[in-house]
Amino acid sequence: MSSQAQDLLQNLNLTYTELHKRFEELFWIFKMGDHSVEDEMNQAEKARDLFRSDVANLNRTKEAIATPSSTNEEREKLQIWQNFFKLYQTPSELTSLRDKIAVLEGRVAKKFATRIEGYQDPKTGEFMPASKGKMRMMMKTNPDEAIRKACFNALEEMSLDAVGEYAELVAMRNQFARSLGHKDFYAYKLKISEGMTKDEVFDVFEEIYKKLSMLLWP
Repeated sequence: MSSQAQDLLQNLNLTYTELHKRFEELFWIFKMGDHSVEDEMNQAEKARDLFRSDVANLNRTKEAIATPSSTNEEREKLQIWQNFFKLYQTPSELTSLRDKIAVLEGRVAKKFATRIEGYQDPKTGEFMPASKGKMRMMMKTNPDEAIRKACFNALEEMSLDAVGEYAELVAMRNQFARSLGHKDFYAYKLKISEGMTKDEVFDVFEEIYKKLSMLLWP
């Protein structure tokens, strides 16, 4: 077995696991309401993303694959890493746009995490704190129509909290994806996350729809 290939694989596995775990742990803490970790979380995410997009990591895997002493099994594992790093390569002229997207995503996440959720009591006019999940459940189960309507109205208003930021985010994401040769950001994310095209995904959905139609309306 190739010592060089083995060392590289071990280094990549351990480093990425640590980077990704660190970000996810901080992300969970932030989501659970402790916003004091926001800066630390953003730095952890940036460190993870820099590792994925580092061209040096891509070149290291290419060199190890080409090393005669590497075994077929090692080359297969290194090829997976090489394909992974290729997906995240970002031209230098797009790094500024990528960073702006990350900042805006963070701003939207913070707005949702820190907003006070609830509805207006239709009888007293008092604000009643309640989570989105609770209000959705109340819309289904509360016997008082006025309460159900109040929850509905509150959820409708909340859906507009970041509509301006979302519109800006969609535009920047699509610009970023098209600059990388993709039709839009959805196509880009499918390729990155699933290794599929939009047509391939829609073909799957179409097949599911046909089979369900046969079961429901024979």
